[in-house]
Amino acid sequence: MSPSVRDAFALAALAIVGAGHAIAQSVNVDARASVFDAGRAAALVGSVTPVFLSLPDGCIRYLEVSAVSGEVRAFPASLPGGPDGNANYATVNTTINPAQGVSGARHPRVMALLGVFTTDAEPQSPSPDTVDFLSFGTNFAQITPELNQVFWIGDGRTDANALQRFAIPEGATRLFLGFADAPNFRGDPAPGSYSDNSGSLSVTVAPVVLQPLPTIGVQPADFEVCPGTSILLQCNGLLGGPWGYQWRKNGQNIEGATTEELLISSAGPEDSGEYDCLVGNSCRVITSRLASVTVFDCCPDMTADGNIDQDDVNYLANVIAGGENPLAVDPDFNRDGNADQDDVLALINAVGGGGCP
Repeated sequence: MSPSVRDAFALAALAIVGAGHAIAQSVNVDARASVFDAGRAAALVGSVTPVFLSLPDGCIRYLEVSAVSGEVRAFPASLPGGPDGNANYATVNTTINPAQGVSGARHPRVMALLGVFTTDAEPQSPSPDTVDFLSFGTNFAQITPELNQVFWIGDGRTDANALQRFAIPEGATRLFLGFADAPNFRGDPAPGSYSDNSGSLSVTVAPVVLQPLPTIGVQPADFEVCPGTSILLQCNGLLGGPWGYQWRKNGQNIEGATTEELLISSAGPEDSGEYDCLVGNSCRVITSRLASVTVFDCCPDMTADGNIDQDDVNYLANVIAGGENPLAVDPDFNRDGNADQDDVLALINAVGGGGCP
């Protein structure tokens, strides 16, 4: 990418005035749902399939968990706990190994609300590294998990009650919510560990998109025109920008052509070629269709009747003599800057098969 293109897209990114909030989604997270089943069609570790939320398109995105309520139990005789894990067993934490392409879970307390970002495909081994929230802590303002990496959500708030941000990794299309369980909350996750869990949490998640993906709404059109015609090429990005633009001719950047429209005010044969437009922001750039522009060497069909004959000569001669010009033809047929008898002679030559001047 040339410096001019890169600068235009960087400026477009800096011009963003605010984040776009997608519609918040509320889901019910069953205590028997395992985060290690994230991305799978059927539960293999947990007793129920973990719930997931579809993520909005974009290349700089994050989530906020605006509300969490409810209680869960790790076994029938246990005391209930909330989204930050069971405070009744403050000395017990969770250290569970990776499974099914999903990272391990290591965090304070037990039965805390956890998340996993995935693509549409099932997670595959090797699993990403396990984040040690025992060391990292849970009082963070923002974290950036990897795909298929278990991360702490809890109640989604800092100790000061501020909303925490969970950055969505590139390529993620879904967020799975669930819990990490195993015998004594240690070692490998085991199916039997989830079967005696009970309760659920109601979770409201609000996605935020800082940088949407560019989409072209109006593609540049093809043109076949006579010399002197004005040509307007358009390439409009859809709402959600602002976008950066860079027009190209035959694959080469056109200097200064960095808006959504490219005007060729008086086209000549030298303007013929293939035109396209790059549209994007600091995250991603897409390319418009190729628009073919053909500017004829000349247009002897002055009357636009499909025939090149004496009528065209008569029409041009009348215009040059001061007559009306209802078809708005350019009388400077030989393009020497003057509309005079030389243009009539040049047209007579073209009509007779002599070609363009």
